[in-house]
Amino acid sequence: MKLTQGMRDTIKSKVVAAKFDSLFAKQDAAERAFANRLLDKALDNVDLSSFPDGWFAENSSLRVSFDGWSNLFSLGEKRRQPYRIDQIGLRFRQGDDAYVESKNLEQLRSVLEQQRKELRTEIDNVLHAVTTDKRLAEVWPEAVEYLPKVPAPVPAVVNVDRLRKMLA
Repeated sequence: MKLTQGMRDTIKSKVVAAKFDSLFAKQDAAERAFANRLLDKALDNVDLSSFPDGWFAENSSLRVSFDGWSNLFSLGEKRRQPYRIDQIGLRFRQGDDAYVESKNLEQLRSVLEQQRKELRTEIDNVLHAVTTDKRLAEVWPEAVEYLPKVPAPVPAVVNVDRLRKMLA
């Protein structure tokens, strides 16, 4: 069967997902844990009772600034129920542990994104070098399992007797 661009895209998406989905899930969890630790630190210095009722936003975030750059961390819907902090700013210097951890998390995400981009490019190179599923199986047999399932064509039932009568 001839490989279509849609088939190539499906293979690429499935292979990349198999390789990177769990890695990015772990990275996301580490970043959420980091944001929650920062929020805990921020809340240690905030008297929540001093805010009027209804002041806390439904979709909360935490803006953290590190020597000239800042990042906005989403805290998710279930964090700190029933109250939430809309935007609490924390500032850290380069030597602070939080600064170092944030840079490490940022670098790890960057490395994952670069590796994912490189894998997509390599997959594209291989998939564009083949035109059929048979050739794909020869070149990259592991990819065959990621081919989209195409239902077998149902043979049409044709009554040839009527045609023969018409031609006779």
